[in-house]
Amino acid sequence: MIRSHEPTIDGIEKCCEDTIITIFSSSNYMDEMKNSSAILIIRRNGEIIPKIYNPGSDVNDSKKWIVKEEN
Repeated sequence: MIRSHEPTIDGIEKCCEDTIITIFSSSNYMDEMKNSSAILIIRRNGEIIPKIYNPGSDVNDSKKWIVKEEN
Protein backbone atom coordinates (compact mmCIF):
# COMPACT_ATOMS: atom_id res chain seq x y z
CA MET A 1 0.00 0.00 0.00
CA ILE A 2 1.27 3.46 -0.85
CA ARG A 3 -0.17 6.32 1.15
CA SER A 4 0.53 10.02 1.36
CA HIS A 5 -0.37 13.30 3.06
CA GLU A 6 1.32 12.55 6.37
CA PRO A 7 4.54 14.46 7.08
CA THR A 8 7.70 12.36 7.29
CA ILE A 9 11.16 13.71 8.07
CA ASP A 10 12.88 11.77 5.28
CA GLY A 11 10.09 12.20 2.70
CA ILE A 12 9.42 8.47 2.78
CA GLU A 13 8.71 6.01 5.57
CA LYS A 14 8.17 2.25 5.40
CA CYS A 15 6.50 0.02 7.96
CA CYS A 16 4.91 -3.39 8.40
CA GLU A 17 7.78 -5.25 6.75
CA ASP A 18 7.79 -2.72 3.88
CA THR A 19 4.18 -3.49 2.91
CA ILE A 20 3.12 0.11 3.66
CA ILE A 21 4.99 3.10 2.24
CA THR A 22 4.17 6.67 3.26
CA ILE A 23 5.43 9.47 1.02
CA PHE A 24 5.23 13.19 1.64
CA SER A 25 5.77 15.57 -1.27
CA SER A 26 6.12 18.87 0.60
CA SER A 27 9.67 19.64 1.74
CA ASN A 28 10.21 22.01 4.66
CA TYR A 29 6.54 21.68 5.55
CA MET A 30 5.02 24.96 6.75
CA ASP A 31 8.57 26.40 6.88
CA GLU A 32 9.04 24.57 10.19
CA MET A 33 9.80 20.88 9.76
CA LYS A 34 13.00 20.98 7.66
CA ASN A 35 11.81 17.67 6.20
CA SER A 36 12.69 16.17 2.85
CA SER A 37 10.03 15.33 0.29
CA ALA A 38 9.74 12.31 -1.97
CA ILE A 39 8.16 10.85 -5.06
CA LEU A 40 8.03 7.23 -6.10
CA ILE A 41 8.78 5.90 -9.54
CA ILE A 42 7.03 2.61 -10.12
CA ARG A 43 8.38 0.63 -13.04
CA ARG A 44 6.29 -1.73 -15.13
CA ASN A 45 7.97 -4.69 -13.44
CA GLY A 46 6.73 -3.43 -10.04
CA GLU A 47 10.09 -2.06 -8.91
CA ILE A 48 9.61 0.99 -6.67
CA ILE A 49 12.29 3.66 -6.81
CA PRO A 50 12.03 6.49 -4.25
CA LYS A 51 13.47 9.90 -5.16
CA ILE A 52 14.20 12.17 -2.22
CA TYR A 53 14.31 15.98 -2.44
CA ASN A 54 16.14 17.74 0.36
CA PRO A 55 14.88 21.18 1.48
CA GLY A 56 16.87 24.11 0.17
CA SER A 57 17.89 22.33 -3.05
CA ASP A 58 16.85 23.47 -6.50
CA VAL A 59 14.00 21.12 -7.50
CA ASN A 60 14.76 21.73 -11.19
CA ASP A 61 18.32 20.40 -10.82
CA SER A 62 17.92 16.63 -11.26
CA LYS A 63 21.39 16.08 -9.81
CA LYS A 64 20.02 17.23 -6.43
CA TRP A 65 17.50 14.36 -6.34
CA ILE A 66 18.75 11.42 -4.32
CA VAL A 67 17.98 7.86 -5.35
CA LYS A 68 17.45 5.98 -2.11
CA GLU A 69 18.94 2.52 -2.34
CA GLU A 70 16.73 -0.35 -1.29
CA ASN A 71 18.12 -2.72 1.33
